[in-house]
Amino acid sequence: MKSDDKEKLMAAMEEEIQCMIKTNVFKVVPFSVVPTNQRVLQVVWSHRRKQKLTGKIYHHRSCICADGSRQQYGIDYNGTYSPVVQWSTVRLLMALSILKGWKYQQ
Repeated sequence: MKSDDKEKLMAAMEEEIQCMIKTNVFKVVPFSVVPTNQRVLQVVWSHRRKQKLTGKIYHHRSCICADGSRQQYGIDYNGTYSPVVQWSTVRLLMALSILKGWKYQQ
C-alpha cells in the first residue's frame, strides 16, 4: 500500500476486522479444512477518506467485501435475494393493522 495515510488506513482496516470478529460475522477457516469441492472467495478492501467542507480529512473508513465477481452460478451460489423496504411503508402497514384490527407477525 503506497499512501501518505498508510498507518491510518491500516488502523481503519484493523478496526473493521475487530468489529466483524466481535459481532461474529465470519469465522477464520484454514485452507486445509476447506473441502476440495468448494472454493474460498477472495475479499476486496474499500477505503474512504471523509473530509470536512474545508477539504481536511477527519476520518478514515475501511470496508471489507467478498469479491462476488469471481462467483459462478450453480457453484458458489444458486440465487440471490435482497429485500429492500422503506420504513415509512412498514409504519403505515402497522398503523393500518392496528386500526383495522388485523393480526401481524414479524
